[in-house]
Amino acid sequence: MNGGALRMPADAGALRMSDVLTEQRGPARWIVMSRPVRRNALTLAVIDALHAALRSCLIDDDVRAIVLAGSRPAFSAGLDLHEVRALHAGNDRPHPLVAALVDLLHDVQTGGKPVIACVAGVAAAGGAALSAACDVVVAGRSARIGYPGIRRGLSAPIVGHVLIPQVGLRRAKYLVLTGRLLGAEEALRLGLVDEVVDDERLEERVTQIAESLAELNPAAVAASKRMLNAAAAAPGRSPATPGSSTAALGGSALVRGNSAAAPGRGGDSSSPSGPQGLRLWLSSLRHEP
Repeated sequence: MNGGALRMPADAGALRMSDVLTEQRGPARWIVMSRPVRRNALTLAVIDALHAALRSCLIDDDVRAIVLAGSRPAFSAGLDLHEVRALHAGNDRPHPLVAALVDLLHDVQTGGKPVIACVAGVAAAGGAALSAACDVVVAGRSARIGYPGIRRGLSAPIVGHVLIPQVGLRRAKYLVLTGRLLGAEEALRLGLVDEVVDDERLEERVTQIAESLAELNPAAVAASKRMLNAAAAAPGRSPATPGSSTAALGGSALVRGNSAAAPGRGGDSSSPSGPQGLRLWLSSLRHEP
């Protein structure tokens, strides 16, 4: 793999869905965000296409492992802020992009098949949350990962559930409040990444891991994911604990179901990182130059 886009040969069964490509590579299905000019920023159409591709994988017996990737120069820069502003209705209802991303993160985390993030380039904000929701994260050595929204006056209402269990509350606060983009090696030390490889070996290594996971018993994989997710959501373990007053936006929703506790749909509205945090974040977008 060179410094250009990920290899997606036209004759290999790739299917284009708007700005998302899918390709079956042996037992693994690759889902590739393909908006390189916008650094694979997540629009509602992109999130919906990712979700449709993921759902297709989850019901296809020929798919034993799933890979999420982005066309260089980025994995994903996060939510497309132009569309966030355009779609904001100025009321207290959940923003459609945020609600759609929460549902996607839920299905990535709780779907019964292993999902690998292949991180080349930048994974920022919602893009970092998407990689963090995956079961395995492999990054190229030049990758950068972080939550830089605060540097633009934005809060991070949906990252707590996926970030805090990985690095702990104090480091999660450090990452969000400083807005630093971490290099791959530092991200590895903090637990945001599972492996770091040379950029030119990234696709090869992810393929090896996908093939290894595909050899496992599918029922055992699905059961293991369920048990680990349940353990992470146990009382005292995570803000995603059902009924917790600290449930982040999408926190309980990510563990309990598609939209069971999404803001405006039964979630805990007392949390400043829940619906109130979302309203503050959307308000900050209106004041951004």
